[in-house]
Amino acid sequence: MIRLKTLLGAAIFSAVAFTGANACSISAWSAVDSLGVVAADSGEAPAFSRYSGRCSLRVVGAATAKYVQDNTPTNALSYKSRLYVIPTGVDTGAGGFLFLARDGAGANLIRIALTGGNLQTTVTGSAAAIPPIPVTSGRYYSIELEWAQGAAAPFSIKVQGAGSSTAVTQTTTTNNATGVLKDVRLGLSAGSTGTAFFDEYDSRRTTAPGRLLKCDANNDSLVSVADRIQVNNEILGLALTVGQPDANEDGIISIADRIQINNKILNVAGNLCN
Repeated sequence: MIRLKTLLGAAIFSAVAFTGANACSISAWSAVDSLGVVAADSGEAPAFSRYSGRCSLRVVGAATAKYVQDNTPTNALSYKSRLYVIPTGVDTGAGGFLFLARDGAGANLIRIALTGGNLQTTVTGSAAAIPPIPVTSGRYYSIELEWAQGAAAPFSIKVQGAGSSTAVTQTTTTNNATGVLKDVRLGLSAGSTGTAFFDEYDSRRTTAPGRLLKCDANNDSLVSVADRIQVNNEILGLALTVGQPDANEDGIISIADRIQINNKILNVAGNLCN
């Protein structure tokens, strides 16, 4: 398994399995400073919006591209990943990217742009155009991808967020009998506008990572009174949570999230933790 778990109080973007707590850092990415992202672009909540844990990666649109790069796929024949992103005022243009996966020759295999409020996905060898997926500025979304080498190989992108329990999935097939995936970039391409926070990037060869459990503020794999207490402590400025406290996925931990967690505990229909 190859896992690159993003920055959060205990998590970092790292090219190995995530095993323990680390300071907010981007140093483990395969390429960083030379590509326009520096150590100051990683940081801890509340100054940095995050989805899980304590830290995240902040990328501000600029004339030059700013991104981190993962070289660990190493000519992968299959790729399954998940990342979280909250784009605020972001527009990469149709030819730009939030996410880019390339082959051994440096040619694009998968590109996700954000323009006109829509995620636009293009895949090399796609049998059909992938319909755009609308997203709301200033709200967190998970993006899950599945890609494989082969003739008529399946490809899918699954997007869910902004407090919704419903995902949008777009699929196609690709004719890439010889293509291999060599590296992945997260960030904003040259000329992009706005600010994006990236978190919890997890990539694997076989099993899909899946979404994290929303409202699980203490990261114990269930939603209970303990999570409500953790969120209340963060609202009061006592301590940051280490799990996923953002019920409405607006990038802010507030009373609104505590209410939703309480509704989940009470089994109130329509709570945003579902």
